[in-house]
Amino acid sequence: MLERTETLSHQIGPNGRYPSRTIRGLLRVRGIDGEEARLTVTYRIRAADQDAAERALETGRVTVDRGPGSLDVETPERRLSTGLAWLFQWRPPVNADISLDVPWGTRIHTKR
Repeated sequence: MLERTETLSHQIGPNGRYPSRTIRGLLRVRGIDGEEARLTVTYRIRAADQDAAERALETGRVTVDRGPGSLDVETPERRLSTGLAWLFQWRPPVNADISLDVPWGTRIHTKR
């Protein structure tokens, strides 16, 4: 199992929105002072070597949509859950733990 961590920051302001659409992995959200959200994603990749891990990460990367006053994060499992993968209990080779620091007052919406 290989791990990789990626971090990004985005200005969402004190009244920002964060719609959460995660299925597996850990989601940690913490309120902070300021107007900038900081997202850290730690990927756990099942792969035999570095090249296989890079290929798996291309399809297993968390999708981040940055808009004015919002940050929308979707895990690869969420994208795949609309297909038939759940029927066979298929597990993707990449799981992601998400840590998000958001300004106090940010509205958190959980979508399924």
